[in-house]
Amino acid sequence: MKRKKIQDEERYFIRDEVLKSIEEDEFGHKNFALVLKNIIDKQKAPLNIGIFGKWGVGKSSIVSLYKRLIKDKLVKNAGDTKNPQKFAFIDFPVWKYTQKGSLRNKFMFKIAEGLFVDIDKLKERIYGTRTVITSLLLKPEYLFDELRRIRKNFPWILFLTGLGVATILTVILSKLLPLKSISDVSSIIWIYCLFVIPSIIKFIVQVFRSAKVRISYSKFDSDEQFENEFIGMVENRKCKKTIFVDDLDRCPIDKVVETVETIKTFLDIPSCVFIIACDNEVIAQAINESNEIYKKSDENNGVQYLEKFFQYTITVPPFIRRDMREYAENILKKDKSKLLELPDIDDILFVLIHGNVVNPRKAIVLINSFVSDYLVVKEREQDPNSKLNLGMITRHLPALAKTTVLKHDYPEFYSDLEKNKDLIKWMTVCINGEEELLEPYQKEKCKPYILRKVISRENGKRLNNTQKRWDESYYIEPKERGLFYLYNFLSATREYDVDITDMRPFLFLGQDSASYGMADEYLESINSTLRAGQVPPMKSLLETEKREQKTDISNIMLDWIENDLAGPELRKSLQVLSECLPIMSEDVIPHAASILTDKTLRPGIKERIKSLDIKGMFFALTKVKRQASKVVNIYIDSLSHQDLIFSKKILDNLFEHESLVKSSKRIEKVRSFLEKREESGEEKKE
Repeated sequence: MKRKKIQDEERYFIRDEVLKSIEEDEFGHKNFALVLKNIIDKQKAPLNIGIFGKWGVGKSSIVSLYKRLIKDKLVKNAGDTKNPQKFAFIDFPVWKYTQKGSLRNKFMFKIAEGLFVDIDKLKERIYGTRTVITSLLLKPEYLFDELRRIRKNFPWILFLTGLGVATILTVILSKLLPLKSISDVSSIIWIYCLFVIPSIIKFIVQVFRSAKVRISYSKFDSDEQFENEFIGMVENRKCKKTIFVDDLDRCPIDKVVETVETIKTFLDIPSCVFIIACDNEVIAQAINESNEIYKKSDENNGVQYLEKFFQYTITVPPFIRRDMREYAENILKKDKSKLLELPDIDDILFVLIHGNVVNPRKAIVLINSFVSDYLVVKEREQDPNSKLNLGMITRHLPALAKTTVLKHDYPEFYSDLEKNKDLIKWMTVCINGEEELLEPYQKEKCKPYILRKVISRENGKRLNNTQKRWDESYYIEPKERGLFYLYNFLSATREYDVDITDMRPFLFLGQDSASYGMADEYLESINSTLRAGQVPPMKSLLETEKREQKTDISNIMLDWIENDLAGPELRKSLQVLSECLPIMSEDVIPHAASILTDKTLRPGIKERIKSLDIKGMFFALTKVKRQASKVVNIYIDSLSHQDLIFSKKILDNLFEHESLVKSSKRIEKVRSFLEKREESGEEKKE
């Protein structure tokens, strides 16, 4: 049952893989692959080919399809794709190898692996070290020394275990098959050998290892040495070698330049084809930033560098946006995704594949992010212990898709939305052109996402640094386009959350119910105030808020105290609660009194009952039916002639709430305390 559930969940997700066959191609990558094949087939190696394009446009898929075309050709011509003499293709995902060690060394080892070169011998030459067995092994005194140490070094446990097993096996066999001939005896000897010889072999191996030494000599430290080694490797393989360098634009700037310089070492080697897939703008920028002279120059030296580096370039353009939604639908059908069973799937895809989704990879990332959120919500709504009501979110899946996009593509706005749950509604009011309905502070929260410095045109003239609304602007500065896309996204999807009164369940995928009603940035301040035991700011907050807001704040306090806080933070929060209880919203006071009473009886807190506000505590005791007498008994037991100030507070509250004292034993204890007090004259002193 559990396995079936996992399989069902897997059917929601879409795999993000490079294309492996022509049949999977939906965006015409095969045309680029054919161009690449044509260049490599018709142009004489060495070749340096750049495949340029933004992240996710399918650069790796183009090379994968080229590889498929080559293999298909080999099958057609020779019927054998595994013959290394005909085709050598080496993948070097450079991003994987940028963490530690020399990138040049790792590049060499990867080439050696692809060309079936002995990597151990290559490492010896590159690192300048070699492990050999010395002539010590041939000297009798060395062997005698090893034999003298046999008692210490011999694997006795393995030997005795084998001996024991062989003996037991021999006894069993001798009873089942009595010895009749010499061949039977030889069989027993073989049994002993079989179980004892491994220990002897292990000892011999140890002797050989102890005779090994490492010899060091000059290691590779120049481009010429690496180049000569590389030439030697490729010349031993009589075929065209294609080396594919991927993920270069994902590397740190210093690694980008190091990789480019490493590849330069091996350029112009006969029979070698280098294919480098990258975002050429990122690489050019990295080259510019790596050189102090380039930084000061007005020219784009990085672009000029790449023009000299590559003999041929293939540029993959971004996709048509309309195609992205069709692609998403097709891939869901191909994978038989259970997402297609959702009733609002058309609207969900409309939201997820928004105007700024321009490549398949981003589409897949957003769909899978939505699936993760959906599966979490689905589980929580069905969990009886969860506070997320059934259907609260799953009845509004396009709205969930909207928060998925905001979280993934517009994190700055999402962060503000977490602090101001109504921000998305205020933005809708602004988009609808009804800003006059908003309060000044609400307009201020929306301002960064509506008015920015842009370039616009009026009467055919270009005006610089003009503040205009996004929908009034004719030209957007590149650095501001992200906010422009956000504005358009919110405008296109505003219908999906218009009926939702509270976005917090969608933002947090379910949280404590008290927090749902909270707005703006109260949560963080309330939490820190409560944990620190700061009474004045919390009392001020409760006294100044309206009834509905006061109820929300009270519920948040109680939810955290009841479910989340422990240790010193719980004690400090109870101090706040005991002082604030009388001014809390009336409809939550009974519940608050019950929590305060129950938590006070916990070990570690009842011993420190003096730290709680006694007036608030007795107010709470009047609101609860159970446990009140236990708390009263703790106060009576705390009466002490050594602490008359606290004892007087206890007595004042006991006399004010006489009905709370139920035990005749405790009444007698109060009477006894008062009599001793009169006898000692403490009343007069006071």
